[in-house]
Amino acid sequence: ITIREVWCFSAVRIGSEKQKVAVDGLLDMLLLPVNIIFFCDICVRVLLLQPESQLAGMVPVIIECGDIYEAFALWSVLKLFVQVVQAEMASDPSSVRSFKAFKAISLQGVKAWVWIQTGAVVLKLTLRGIVAVYIPTLCYWASKSCTSCETWYEENVAMALTAVTFLLCSFAIMFVFYFESGYRHQLE
Repeated sequence: ITIREVWCFSAVRIGSEKQKVAVDGLLDMLLLPVNIIFFCDICVRVLLLQPESQLAGMVPVIIECGDIYEAFALWSVLKLFVQVVQAEMASDPSSVRSFKAFKAISLQGVKAWVWIQTGAVVLKLTLRGIVAVYIPTLCYWASKSCTSCETWYEENVAMALTAVTFLLCSFAIMFVFYFESGYRHQLE
């Protein structure tokens, strides 16, 4: 039902480039819960049907894949806000300078979170899904010790990467919140 409704809704995607971008942003927001449910469904299925397999160890990473989609949805929301405010401010050149500065820092902050989050999940997927399965001795060879890739990741990367993604996520949400509250009149 959801796929059919989204398909019908996407028919309004015709028109100007701004209209297409706005519809894409709305579709990102509408599909966010569906994608998270999809990732959770995969994880429950793996845990029920193959609890002792290699896939069971990847369940936390699969759950984190939803975070990438969430980050892109937040980016889409901010881009939609920026376009609406930009269209409203075209008639007021005095406030365009401060808007451009805040727009740049807001978009860069959210983009940084999206790319760092994506990189973190791709790194985890690579270590657990490719290296651990197909090249299990790579980390022993690269580190010249008896440390597995998962242990190396947990000891050297996980804590710092979690802190960075948490901070960037907080800043991204803050940027969107402040952008929305700062330009509330233009967004109404």
